[in-house]
Amino acid sequence: MDFASALLCLTLNLFKEAEGEGLENMRIVGDVVINRVESKDYPNDVCSVILQKKQFSWANNLRNRNIETLVDVQANTLIKIGNDDIRLNAYRDAEAIARYILSKDYKPRYRFLYFYSGKSPYWADGKQGLRKGRLTFMR
Repeated sequence: MDFASALLCLTLNLFKEAEGEGLENMRIVGDVVINRVESKDYPNDVCSVILQKKQFSWANNLRNRNIETLVDVQANTLIKIGNDDIRLNAYRDAEAIARYILSKDYKPRYRFLYFYSGKSPYWADGKQGLRKGRLTFMR
């Protein structure tokens, strides 16, 4: 997978899953993706992990799971952000964090493979998690 595609996938995922949650939560969401890439139980590239069915809430409604669709998602996201400086800065933060995470020497700080927001889902029963803001991260 080329760097530009991975950057687009990861930027959108960080923004869509952790907007308003701060830089650390964006980074931990990125760690989840990288940990999955490194796991034998998930696909071995960033976009395939993110676009895997029923894994990330924002991607669940995508008609097509390809880079062209993600370019459209990015354009629509930026149109919706418009002149909202707070949201635009959050998007820029997501892109900067994604670029950092995709650097060759990056090592995830956290070993989480899952996270959720809101009410605990069935698959989280019996697992310990780290709650940060509205997100709970789990191994």
